[in-house]
Amino acid sequence: MKKLAVIHTVLIACAFPVCLFAQEGTMKFKNPFDDARKTTSFGAMYCLPVGDFGSTNLEKGGFANPGWGLYFDSKSTFKGGLTFISHSTYAWIPLNQESIAKAFTENLGRKTEVTGGKHKPFLSTVGVGYDFKAASFLTIGISAQAGVLYNSFKGFDMTVYDSTGTSVLFTDNFKYDSEFSLAYVFGAKFNFSLIKDLISFQVSVDYSGAKFDSYLRSYQLQPIKTTQHIQIVNIGAGFAFHTK
Repeated sequence: MKKLAVIHTVLIACAFPVCLFAQEGTMKFKNPFDDARKTTSFGAMYCLPVGDFGSTNLEKGGFANPGWGLYFDSKSTFKGGLTFISHSTYAWIPLNQESIAKAFTENLGRKTEVTGGKHKPFLSTVGVGYDFKAASFLTIGISAQAGVLYNSFKGFDMTVYDSTGTSVLFTDNFKYDSEFSLAYVFGAKFNFSLIKDLISFQVSVDYSGAKFDSYLRSYQLQPIKTTQHIQIVNIGAGFAFHTK
């Protein structure tokens, strides 16, 4: 009986710390982001269409001109430099009216004028990256992200003239359907410390891409199914705010 009593006492002694351990909350799930350094950044960017998006090829070109936009980022940096980042942008990218008018003039053999037209893509992505110190005042962060892009397009007006270039043969408004698509981003950010561990001046560069099918609609013609490629190099500048 004494042996049983001793065993019972030992078991209680062993179990008590475990119960206490659970009661004190150490068994609860710990948010891994609690110990991460937080960075919030925002700024403006110059948007340069590249690839098919900036091409003036009538068959597959996007006829997009350089534009501008805004970005907003939220980042958590863990020990060792690994980062988790949430990235959002909104841009205004006008249509290259002169180039698309010239392309249609050459293709139709009739003077063509184009006015209006603007892409307004909204991008939202998440991803991982890595931060490293390049100097006492400079931190560089690189990242790869994936998410969605929603492109809203402001329509353009097209006017086609007769062989004399004076009488109007055709006029219509063309507009792409607004669509969601999968998107990706590869980026780098350069943070120049203004107030140590609090505020940095930020220079960023990234490449974003998306591809989706969209219908080109007008008042007089049947919808035309097209493939849209949105490829943009963004060069931005702004401020980053750091918290521990």
